[in-house]
Amino acid sequence: MAKQIQNLQTQQRLKANFNKAASSYLDHAIIQQKPALLLIDKFSKYHTSGRVLDLGSGPGTFSHDKCQLPDNLVNVDLSLNMLKQSTCNHNDLVCADVANLPFANSAYSIVISSLMLQWLDDKNKAFSELSRIIKSDGHLLFTTLINPSLWQLDLAYKQIDDYQHIRHFCHEDDYFELCRSNGFEVLESIIWSDDYEFASMLELFRHFRLTGTTLPQKSQQRGIGGKERLAKLAINYPDMRDGGKFRLSYYYLLIVARKTYE
Repeated sequence: MAKQIQNLQTQQRLKANFNKAASSYLDHAIIQQKPALLLIDKFSKYHTSGRVLDLGSGPGTFSHDKCQLPDNLVNVDLSLNMLKQSTCNHNDLVCADVANLPFANSAYSIVISSLMLQWLDDKNKAFSELSRIIKSDGHLLFTTLINPSLWQLDLAYKQIDDYQHIRHFCHEDDYFELCRSNGFEVLESIIWSDDYEFASMLELFRHFRLTGTTLPQKSQQRGIGGKERLAKLAINYPDMRDGGKFRLSYYYLLIVARKTYE
């Protein structure tokens, strides 16, 4: 029961954060663009025909490239406001939870998902649903954040208190196992990192707000702002750049997997 409550609370925070960020999301989605473009490139290699699902789509993964949308595309997101930003036909927009998708078994030939899976508490349930709705010999393509993303901010917080302020990001091997245990064969994987610099702690947290980034519940309860708190984080920040800028690192994983025969 406690785990179910935690999952529900996470879903509610995700929905609220992304609903707030929806109107300006694409304008500020600096961490999302490169993973989306890599995913689109892989999609063009593996997609031949059949229905396409963009899971946790936000305004749409394909919106980052402004390319022609594939035929039979369905966008699914927990945030209705995000879906409203999509260029898809409204008949192809579904507001739903990845743990309980409203689709028949083997409904899709290919599913893509860009930077959504890292926010889920119960990832195994999500992969089980993906296995259910993808046809045998179909494909799952996704990008996700992995450990040690945001390590600089994590270390700064640890100098202030004992609360967990930064979400625990899984390692790449965790995702390989999630694929394997749910009937997927990993065909390709890519790992890379990108660094972003911010002029102040206030600008850094504004970046989180504008992209819908969700922090753990304890961090949100205690608040992430406040001049005194931001000043303490700045003093303890472990990775300052020239000019006094704060560097923040994101680590990414891209996986292409094939649904094995049942």
